[in-house]
Amino acid sequence: MVNVVTKSGSNKFHRTGFYHLRNGSFDARSAGLDVKPASQQHQFGFTIGGPIRRNRAFFFAGFDQHIFHEPTVVRFIDGGRAVVPLPGAGPATPGDYEASDQTLVFATATQLSKGAGEYPSKLLGNAAFAKVNVALSSHNLLSIRLNTSRYSGSNNVFLDPSSPVTAYGISDNGTENVATETLSASLSSAPSVKIASHFRAQFSRDLQWSRSNSNQPLTRIPGIIDGMGQSTILPRQTREHRLHFAETLSREGDRHSWKFGGDALFTFINNYFPSMFGGRIHFQPDQGEPVHIPTDEWRAGTDAAACIRARGPHYYVQRFGPAASHLNSNDYAAFVQDATRLTTHMGLSLGLRYDVQTFSRKYLKTNPLWPDSGKVPLDLNNFAPRAGISYAFGEERPLVARIAYGMFYPAFRKSTIRRLKTTTGSRRIPSSLIRPTTTTGRFSRSIRTHWCSVQHWRNRARRRRA
Repeated sequence: MVNVVTKSGSNKFHRTGFYHLRNGSFDARSAGLDVKPASQQHQFGFTIGGPIRRNRAFFFAGFDQHIFHEPTVVRFIDGGRAVVPLPGAGPATPGDYEASDQTLVFATATQLSKGAGEYPSKLLGNAAFAKVNVALSSHNLLSIRLNTSRYSGSNNVFLDPSSPVTAYGISDNGTENVATETLSASLSSAPSVKIASHFRAQFSRDLQWSRSNSNQPLTRIPGIIDGMGQSTILPRQTREHRLHFAETLSREGDRHSWKFGGDALFTFINNYFPSMFGGRIHFQPDQGEPVHIPTDEWRAGTDAAACIRARGPHYYVQRFGPAASHLNSNDYAAFVQDATRLTTHMGLSLGLRYDVQTFSRKYLKTNPLWPDSGKVPLDLNNFAPRAGISYAFGEERPLVARIAYGMFYPAFRKSTIRRLKTTTGSRRIPSSLIRPTTTTGRFSRSIRTHWCSVQHWRNRARRRRA
């Protein structure tokens, strides 16, 4: 649990402002790089607070902006900026090419080397908030708060300002945009000296969408590059709305301190996540000795089939089916707690919490071969007891020792629910092609671009490890 407390306005106006600049020219060169990329980071913002009505109502607001201009430095796995074909050095080291295919190998190396270099990446992020506190009476305090945040940029899906070097091609990156708003209100009441109430309500929404830099299948070449082409997690889009209510009632006694409470959370999520819909090509570095495509077959136009027969990629995998899911759920909880002062030095705490989580069954499909696939189990036996004891040694400067035990029932992760709704009932089908012999459309172009061009380099990685 994390509690965040922000200060409120007062009867006087107060203002603050700040600006922070970081320029890469003042930094040391990053480890593993022979150049120092140009980068800049800006951060600025302000806060302001003051009275709305003296001694009764106050406001406090703030804004914070981050601007990152950090280049993405693409290098190959060996740290180099170019792929250099190696000649043979005897029967034990056959090299990357032969006389019959030297032109093809060097052309392939030149094409791969074009992917290395520095690419501009930008990240823009800002956050703003406004808070109003109103003393309704001597026993009631109302607080209302609004938070917003925005996140955007370019080549910012896998942007790491602390480590700009990557062995993934820029085509594996993409652009992501995020927008969030949260409106919350709380009412603190003290009907009597011994009784206090704290009611909270919150509505939040979150919109995220991203797109990929490429629509070609993701390809990984061991020993050369970790990946180039469309990332398996892009594109995606998520819209999430949440409505939350909570109440805590406290009663103080001579020796007992009681707390009762409960909360209800309603979540509505529309998720579009076509994971691996763009396909992924796998090369295995240990598929045997180098096998080169006969020049006459290449010129005859049968390069794709010849490459596959010559042990090109190991396999190609792609998913098909619905990419949208609706992850709606309701969470309910209630608790009771008693903190007892047994002696002046010893305290005992006992508590019991109950949780239950329900899910929307809408859009679930049932597989006739497995009727349970269209159902969501409901577990109502979620009672979680807690107990703790403390003892204070000493009078003026006591040393306090505590020991506690408790049970907890965590909620299901939304990713688990997404997989349940998109894969259960055979709604989402992965398809693998193991060294296929025929291809059409974009898949054929991908084979000519990736499969045949890089089949020489898988053996190079194997030899280097040996």
